Amino acid sequence: MNWDSLRACSDIEVVELTPEEAASTAALADAQPHFSERGDPDLYVEYDIASRNLCPRIQRACARWAQALPVSTVFRGFDLGTPEPNPPGPVDRPIVPQRATVTGALILLRAGHTPIGQHDMQKGRVGVAVYPHVGREGTQSNAGTVANDHHGDWGWAPEGARANAVALGITRSEPERDAAHRVVPARRLLPRLSWATEQVLRAPRFLYRPTAGFGAHAPECQLVAPVVTGPSYDPEIRYDTDMQPLDTAAAAAIRLLREAIEAESIDIPPEKGQLILHHNLRVLHGRRAVAGGPHPMARQAFRIWGVRDPRQLSLYQPYAGAPVDPCEVLLDPKRSVCPVANAEAKQ
Repeated sequence: MNWDSLRACSDIEVVELTPEEAASTAALADAQPHFSERGDPDLYVEYDIASRNLCPRIQRACARWAQALPVSTVFRGFDLGTPEPNPPGPVDRPIVPQRATVTGALILLRAGHTPIGQHDMQKGRVGVAVYPHVGREGTQSNAGTVANDHHGDWGWAPEGARANAVALGITRSEPERDAAHRVVPARRLLPRLSWATEQVLRAPRFLYRPTAGFGAHAPECQLVAPVVTGPSYDPEIRYDTDMQPLDTAAAAAIRLLREAIEAESIDIPPEKGQLILHHNLRVLHGRRAVAGGPHPMARQAFRIWGVRDPRQLSLYQPYAGAPVDPCEVLLDPKRSVCPVANAEAKQ
């Protein structure tokens, strides 16, 4: 799909920044303190105040997104900084510019969500999950070369412990080789399915486990839940390639849903400086394959998740100041969410 077609799509808003708007946003991000530790409330207060100084057009787009007028907003033309080269040694991922992570945090906060995310393994910085993972370009775990099937993030997590928003940004891109981002607004899917299929998808007949990007498939952290929740005119779709239908009717319903997803998929051309804001589970997202085989430096993308309720941050506070992975939180019996996950999994 080209940009003219995307601009005409009612479920997706495209915001093209002027050079002046990009420069003012970059200066605002550069003036903020860097991420220090996961879930620092004082830091997020400063970011929240700063987000009110974003240019009016960006703020209006964030407000429209917060009202779910579009389920996805594509910002074009941000100056997200220059990615740092991979440092020597056996590192897992390149380093995202602080300007990029702070810009994503400012956008999320102005859209009414508090940022969370997997920690940056190299420097203990937080707020982002970066891909590709060097040496793992051929896997589905945030890979940079193979196609990534449509999914909603954290579908395996129980309600109250799941991200409500996803911000995806690109700091490095080779357009002739890079992979198109794919989105499917959930509100477009149910009209393609029969009432009977929808009822199967609304029943707790599907098993979810943490995806490979969060570590192992741990049996202690699993969830039996429906795929479809919420009103038919604007549902949430808990869909992931690692989910498991528990009976033949559920498997048949998933096949029909997958057909509807492919029929309604929309491609967003990748480009440096792009930042996409998704309502998690109200839109599914994925990626086509990168052309030309593994080449981790051909692109660098990052994501930051957001939650509507800042109290969820208490689930992700670090032990003794060390960043933790969300999967570790859900597996930890000391955390209040773990009994919820286990109780739901036993139903």
